[in-house]
Amino acid sequence: MENWQWSKLMIKVKRTKIPKSLQVNEATWKSELLYQIKLKGEYSKVTSTYKERYKQDDIKEALEKMYSEKCCYCETIIGIASYEHIEHLRPKGLKQFHHLSFDWDNLHWSCQICNNKKRDQWNEQAPILDPCTDDPEQHIDFDLSTCKAVEKDGSERGKTTISHVDLNREKLVRARKRVKDRAMKYIVQIKKTESTLDDEFYKKELRNMLKGDPNTGDIAEYSMLIKKMVETYL
Repeated sequence: MENWQWSKLMIKVKRTKIPKSLQVNEATWKSELLYQIKLKGEYSKVTSTYKERYKQDDIKEALEKMYSEKCCYCETIIGIASYEHIEHLRPKGLKQFHHLSFDWDNLHWSCQICNNKKRDQWNEQAPILDPCTDDPEQHIDFDLSTCKAVEKDGSERGKTTISHVDLNREKLVRARKRVKDRAMKYIVQIKKTESTLDDEFYKKELRNMLKGDPNTGDIAEYSMLIKKMVETYL
């Protein structure tokens, strides 16, 4: 198989440099939040003024760029059909994670649906995958367009991730199937054509699905699924 180039998706991504607003303010924001929690008696009684200071433009821009405008979990492009959310992988609403509310390593870019599905769920024994430190491909696989946990060590964390953000919700599976069907058409053409020009054309179209099309500005969605198809059929 030739050396295909993959776009960023729910695979391991490189976390970018901490945004300036966090560099300057993280310690103060954390100290004041923890003080307010102690003063009010519980996290839920603290106002958003102290809890949501991470909603800064430079933080949003850094996360959006880091995840190539896609949800860190489901790979759907954010901002077209749903609002973007700054996701706390370790839920900031849980007592043991209040202090991570402004920790750069705990912030991710998520679609509204995945974030609302996950909420404050946390599995200490098999925590949800962190795309910046884990390789999701070692934990999650696809059966057609349905996610499943890899059947080897680490699969429990794959199960947690699939469950906590509901990666097999009906509309998401349908969206992946549309992409899968399109990719399969290109794969079939690549395998059966005897024309070098046709071969290059269909491979280019498949690459555009994997890494986005610079000519149209299209962003690649569900690239992990397409990568698995290429590995299986080409």
